[in-house]
Amino acid sequence: MYICMYGFSGQNTNIWLEYFKDHPKHKVTFITPRLLKQTLKPAENISIISLGDGKYSSRILASMYYRYMRMITRIKISARNYDLFILHGLYNWRDSIIFFGSVNARKKIVLLWNDTNHVRILQNIKSNTAREMLTVLEKADNIYPTWDVTRKSFLQSFPHLSQKTKTRPWGVRKDLFVEPSTDISKINRELMATLSRGKVFMFWPRSIHKNIRHDILLQSIKLVSEEISLVSFLAMGRMQSTLWSRKIIKQLHSLENSTEVFAEYSKHLPLEDIIPLYNRADLMVNLADTDQLSSCILEAFLSRTRIVLSNIPAYQELLLLGFHVTLTENTPESVASAIKKVVSSLGTEESEELIENNRMLVLNKYNVDNNITKIIDV
Repeated sequence: MYICMYGFSGQNTNIWLEYFKDHPKHKVTFITPRLLKQTLKPAENISIISLGDGKYSSRILASMYYRYMRMITRIKISARNYDLFILHGLYNWRDSIIFFGSVNARKKIVLLWNDTNHVRILQNIKSNTAREMLTVLEKADNIYPTWDVTRKSFLQSFPHLSQKTKTRPWGVRKDLFVEPSTDISKINRELMATLSRGKVFMFWPRSIHKNIRHDILLQSIKLVSEEISLVSFLAMGRMQSTLWSRKIIKQLHSLENSTEVFAEYSKHLPLEDIIPLYNRADLMVNLADTDQLSSCILEAFLSRTRIVLSNIPAYQELLLLGFHVTLTENTPESVASAIKKVVSSLGTEESEELIENNRMLVLNKYNVDNNITKIIDV
């Protein structure tokens, strides 16, 4: 099968490329407006076309029309029509319109991995932006939200798209389905050395963003540390240079002086370095005002890590899917109470059964290799 895919570089993109490398029967042209050359590497069956070197925003690149014309020419001279065109999200809807009109394919799919696109449409429903995004959705043969809660909210607004909108679960990479490794990477060796018996290890693998409540977490850590010998690790990804993020970093540094808090931010942590932290963690905490069900939650389930989450609709769906999680209101007191409740259950037979159930659910339903195959074999 000949596939053309347009999307963004990142962890999900790498998962797709790894999948295609393992399935060489598919010949793939991958197009990205921001190519991280050190992480996205072509294979014999994969060619990568970049619209820039990562130094420009997509909005600036969108105005560089000659780049598109050159790229479209390269697609057309690939000497064949494509069987499948995959659009990974609608983050750049104007780009999407160009590609939908330029790529000749038997089937065209839009992949909506989270609620971001939906919210943007509803916030600007009467604007040209919303009309352009809806144009892409109308032209798509299939639309695949990752979770039922996303699909339901999407169809409440756009019921006329119900026939082509289906839930397709995301998941975790197949190489993570083996029993957890005990290897300690260079990045977290220093952290692991500090973890002595009797200390509780709490893990937080999220980037700094306004809807991600680092501020509440930091206050909660202070409250919990008064009663429990706690070690916390905040694995933060790339952060925006805003007053909000600088305030959080300042608070974090202040907390590092009084409790055992470690942080990595402004850098990309490879998944291979993060998995040992999941395996060692007693619990993972994820607080947000609005969020999607990200892959880090599935990775934690797979590693038998207990999870405390904000009581918001996206996380409430986990209970409906059969997962066991602890939900809490977004206040320092409520979060601290939830953390202490989970810690008190560590090692009990009931707790061990619940986290094993979480792992088995991921093994049975959220193998990303199987789920990508279902998307492609339409």
